[in-house]
Amino acid sequence: GGYRPLYARQTPNLITGEHTCIMVRPLARSELRTDWLDSLHADFCRRLLTLLGYRFRELPPPLALSLLSPKTKFDADAKPKLTLAEVERHLTAYDLRRVHAYARGTVDYHVIVDVLPTMATLYFSGQLPVTLSPVQAAVLCGLGLQRLLVDELEQVLSMPANQLLAMLGQLVRKLSKHLARIEEEAAASALGVRAKERRARAASKLHRAVGDVAG
Repeated sequence: GGYRPLYARQTPNLITGEHTCIMVRPLARSELRTDWLDSLHADFCRRLLTLLGYRFRELPPPLALSLLSPKTKFDADAKPKLTLAEVERHLTAYDLRRVHAYARGTVDYHVIVDVLPTMATLYFSGQLPVTLSPVQAAVLCGLGLQRLLVDELEQVLSMPANQLLAMLGQLVRKLSKHLARIEEEAAASALGVRAKERRARAASKLHRAVGDVAG
């Protein structure tokens, strides 16, 4: 245990069909620095998030997740890591509306297919601290990162399409709730700023009025 992947060859072996993978484990010596390993592993995971949509889309989602080793369990009250401005660099206001509409069950999953890769990238890069079950994470990885069709993922995971879509609905509701929290906090912050500005303007007017009377 303790091995972390740093490289995976994109082209499979012509004889075995396997992908070569280099994995490293630091020596159990406390005086040795391992920040270099953390940096290389983080870079590998960053690249893999994109490469899973190409040749690595053939990997079973559970195997892809074992390479990414993402954190999928968070405290229920985990604070958002992104501000609304940062979220809107990746998802427009219209994208968020479609995500929330799907979470409410008012639109079909086809309406959000185009935003699943973005949401999956944000989630598996640790920017959306929401707890997902192993199956939910595999579904998000397959549909979002590997861009598999539902019938393709159905074969890979040996799971009926209706169960896959039920899992998709559950995980999108969790992500939608977290994104809505970010929007609500941004709205509350904006209201607080405007209220503070109004109080400052009122105080300024009162100060000027007092000055005029004293003059």
